[in-house]
Formats: sequence, C-alpha cells, structure tokens
Amino acid sequence: VLCDLSWAEFCYQVVDNGKPANIEHIDLRGQDLTDEQVSQRLRHWCYAPYDLFGDSLVWFQIVRHTDSHVWLGFKSHHVVMDGAAGVV
Repeated sequence: VLCDLSWAEFCYQVVDNGKPANIEHIDLRGQDLTDEQVSQRLRHWCYAPYDLFGDSLVWFQIVRHTDSHVWLGFKSHHVVMDGAAGVV
C-alpha cells in the first residue's frame, strides 16, 4: 500500500504473506471485571498511538472475559479502512 501524504515524502505498508496476522489473545477469566470494564479496556487499546511508518496498519485483539464470553477488537489505520477502529 503506497500513500501520498502531504507531510511525508512517502508512506507504505508492506504486506508479507509469510508473516502472521497481528492477533493478540488476552485471557481475563478470574479477574471479576464487568462488561463495561472490558469495553473500556478495548476502547483504550483501539485509540492507543502507533508508529505509522513502523507498525502494521491492522490489528485484532481477542479477549476472553469468561468461559462463554469472548470479545473481538479490531483496529486499523484510516489508510486501510478510513478510520474504523472499534469494539465488535
């Protein structure tokens, strides 16, 4: 992906088919957190800064809240999905 940015000479993202996807697994079982606390944690993760020139532009987070309750977080740079970052 090559982007034309007015404030940078160029910006690109290399896609490597041999590199694993950025999927972080978090196990919160036994921490006695409310749904709101887990949601806040995912919102914080969604809006954490990252290095546009060094990091991946797409991330996933799978959060196991209880044995039967799992959250999926997805975030991407707007270059990829026009700013979509959120909790599914």
